[in-house]
Amino acid sequence: MAFFDPLPADSEPPEPQLAPPSWVPCAIPFQALAARTDEVGVSICGVLATPVGFEFTVRVNTKHIPQPTRGLGRRPPDPVEGLRVGVQFPDGRKAGTGQHGGHTAVLRANAAGGDDAGPAPLMLLPSGGGGGGGDFTYRYRIPDLPTDGAISFVIEWEQFGIPETWVALDGTAIRAAGLAAEPIWPIDPAGVTEAR
Repeated sequence: MAFFDPLPADSEPPEPQLAPPSWVPCAIPFQALAARTDEVGVSICGVLATPVGFEFTVRVNTKHIPQPTRGLGRRPPDPVEGLRVGVQFPDGRKAGTGQHGGHTAVLRANAAGGDDAGPAPLMLLPSGGGGGGGDFTYRYRIPDLPTDGAISFVIEWEQFGIPETWVALDGTAIRAAGLAAEPIWPIDPAGVTEAR
């Protein structure tokens, strides 16, 4: 089964447990050119971890800059339409963008966890991006830290002939960095950050 084959659908995706931005994240030194064609390059970099999860950046470089269509209020086409991004944890949980991909991701979480006895389903949340001039960055957030073992970032972009491509990173390094992040404000006993 390919990574982006339809993932089991939940009636509703789980609500992310959002924590206030109360941590100075730890950076993991990682960058990988995941795929390159004659027209585009896709890399994964900028991994930042806190005790409540981690973020990563997908960077897209294009040789040809998308031009806006003529007319008032027209915008250029989405430069990453069709790019699919996914993550798989060492315990088998995975999440990815829908087939429309890009920064307007349709979130899909697997059902490998989620019951009372196991971990919650994994979520991949878009958290910003932009760019221009042939250089675009998109941030994604995972509100969970991986278990020990290799975490996989997965990309696919059929429009540019990029097949499903996997890039591995040590999940243990992400977890260690997340647990080493410094709180900005004191943490109360319930784990909620107290603002001063």
